This record gives sequence, C-alpha cells and structure tokens, in this order.
Amino acid sequence: MKLSRKPQAKKRRRPSSRIIRILAGVFLVAAVFSIILIFSAVRDLAAAWSGMGLPSFEISSNSSPVPGTTPTAPLLEELVVVAVDDLL
Repeated sequence: MKLSRKPQAKKRRRPSSRIIRILAGVFLVAAVFSIILIFSAVRDLAAAWSGMGLPSFEISSNSSPVPGTTPTAPLLEELVVVAVDDLL
C-alpha cells in the first residue's frame, strides 16, 4: 500500500515594493479627500448654526398652523373642546 503525499502549499510571494507604494499613495489620496470633505461639511454646518437649532428645524411657539399647510393631527385644545361639548 502506497502512502499518498499531501500537496505542499505554495509559498506566497511578497508583493513588490512598487505595488506597496502605489497602494499607500491611493490610501493617502483617499484619506486627504475624506478629511477635506468632512472638514467642509462641519464648517458649513457650524456657519449655519444659530445657537437656537438648525435652520430647517425651526419650532414655532404659536398654536396655529402655518398658512397654506394642512395640519396632520388635531391640536390638543380642539380635542378638549370637542370632548367637553360631547359631555354637555
């Protein structure tokens, strides 16, 4: 009976220094691009900050809806008035 040998694993070649340099350069370019993109986004957000919230998320203190819009839910005062009217 003949014993079969397992095939030996091929030794991996080390990547050349040229490929390593190219990959490092691509990584650095991507990192610099990411830093510039994040910096400009944060700078624009800080410039738009008014200390009272973001410009697109303004909260009005009056109870009437904005003209030209349809409220999606009745106001609490309207619900209380309707409930009191039903009891009388």
